[in-house]
Amino acid sequence: MENNDNKNVAEDTGIEEVSGVEEATIAEEVSDNDTDDNIEEVIDTEQVTGTEKNNPKKQNIFKNKRIAAAIVAVLVVVAIAITLPIIIMRNRNNDPVVATVNGVEILASDVRSNIGQAEQIHMFDYMMMFPDDEDFDYDKIFRDGQTFGRVLLEEAVKIQATAILFKEIAEQMHITLTDDEIAEVETLVENQILQMGHDEFYFALRQMGITDRDHLFRIWSTSRLIETVITAIILTPNFFSNYEQYLPDSENLLGAKHILANFENFDSEEEAEQYAASLLERALAGEDFDMLVSEYGQDPGMFANPDGYTFGPGEMVPEFEDATRELAIGEISGLVRSFFGYHIIMRTEPQITEGDMRAAIIDGVLSMRENAEFEFFSTLDDIDVAPVLPDSPE
Repeated sequence: MENNDNKNVAEDTGIEEVSGVEEATIAEEVSDNDTDDNIEEVIDTEQVTGTEKNNPKKQNIFKNKRIAAAIVAVLVVVAIAITLPIIIMRNRNNDPVVATVNGVEILASDVRSNIGQAEQIHMFDYMMMFPDDEDFDYDKIFRDGQTFGRVLLEEAVKIQATAILFKEIAEQMHITLTDDEIAEVETLVENQILQMGHDEFYFALRQMGITDRDHLFRIWSTSRLIETVITAIILTPNFFSNYEQYLPDSENLLGAKHILANFENFDSEEEAEQYAASLLERALAGEDFDMLVSEYGQDPGMFANPDGYTFGPGEMVPEFEDATRELAIGEISGLVRSFFGYHIIMRTEPQITEGDMRAAIIDGVLSMRENAEFEFFSTLDDIDVAPVLPDSPE
């Protein structure tokens, strides 16, 4: 399906068209129950952390703990990498084809293993619509006349479709897993079995809707392949021009380093102001700003971001953002007071991070998915979305 408004991605990637933005999912935990040993997440993901209390990033406080828990869950499944099974075996016994994407078949087993991720994606909306429900009611009308269960099934199909699209890109870029990489995945599976024990391992698989050991191997192999594809696309020479529309808008981004005199570290605001004033004098006299940040700054976030923060409108406390915007690149501010303390700010060039680049690639693939041709079969309705926990291995 052609869309002339979309920017073509370079021949290096084999992606023909991309548009729109959607969240990418990562693998859910093995169990919400008592088991301490969980199957490892399928891929490494960037850690989702809260804001440091003395970082000028805004802190949002949710009074409704249930809503907060839902938002955290959605954030956890929003990521820059996708963990989805690739279809290798088709139309197996007791594993019917339930849908196709661009003519590629999707099996019931793969949909079942994606339902948990689909629930995470739609959890927040469900809780907003039905705040009194303690558990999901899969038969309730949820969206566009469809039941919540049907929405989950179609979302699970879309999750699988994303993996298929990544596989197609891998083929176009002539990317395959090496024998060593395949052996590493095999080792990961075997180590997980040894760590958990045979019975606990297969119990956990059944809880996740994964049919067997080979199914898990395919999931983890797909994860490794997707990671390889994303890395390869980032390294293509035309990456920035091809994915410009999915990268943060540089015109609205600001960059800054700062020295913070944190109010919490002083007996009074006056003492904090005196401390900051002495550092400002040294900075304006030409002492190395990075040295002053590392030696005397009191924002731990600067140690994790030595090149400075890159942020958009509304991401920092207003005093910090406004003061940064008034500076020229390389210029140092006077003392800037905020809730956290006194800041001495140097404006820097905003940086596009690797995380931004990975997210742009995923957004591009998800946009391809929006233009893909889906066909859903009646066998999709035969899948029970309600969790059916297996008997305990004990």
